[in-house]
Amino acid sequence: MATDPRPLLAGIVADRLHELGDDIPRALDVPSLRTGISAMTVALMAYLAKGA
Repeated sequence: MATDPRPLLAGIVADRLHELGDDIPRALDVPSLRTGISAMTVALMAYLAKGA
């Protein structure tokens, strides 16, 4: 009798998502990424202020 593979697959997917979830905060903690986002935000605010 064949076993249902769905619980096994669900467990594997859950493990992978958990691993990725642990890496996301570390990926967002890269200083260059934060600086880039900040610079983009400042540029956008300046652009909007100039246009208003």
